[in-house]
Amino acid sequence: MAKYLGVASLLAICLDLGLGAGLAQGAAAVSAKAPAAQAPATHGKTILLWPEGAPKAVGKSAEDTPTLTVYLPASNSTKTGVVVAPGGGYSHLSMQHEGEQIALWLNARGVAAFVLKYRLGPVYHHPV
Repeated sequence: MAKYLGVASLLAICLDLGLGAGLAQGAAAVSAKAPAAQAPATHGKTILLWPEGAPKAVGKSAEDTPTLTVYLPASNSTKTGVVVAPGGGYSHLSMQHEGEQIALWLNARGVAAFVLKYRLGPVYHHPV
């Protein structure tokens, strides 16, 4: 159970930011225009989801280590957070285009973003 403490803590943080209760409200806020004077986002800390090694990991390299990078807006007026899972298929993740850029776009609208770096094939397939 200690291996999953980091994930439980992360979920608690997301819930504290209003992720569970604010998704419907956040959807309306995201579609609205960005505030004109919004301060720049804070590209925060990258958190290892399993500090002692991910379940079913075959190694300890960056490809074997799922992380979450936190992007907090200067003001989280929407009380909303979104987990961003970049696409890219089984060969790579589009961390810049479908990760960081989306996170910064959300931050400009007062929404916290958490960019997930997950494990890929050909090494990792369902159910990993």
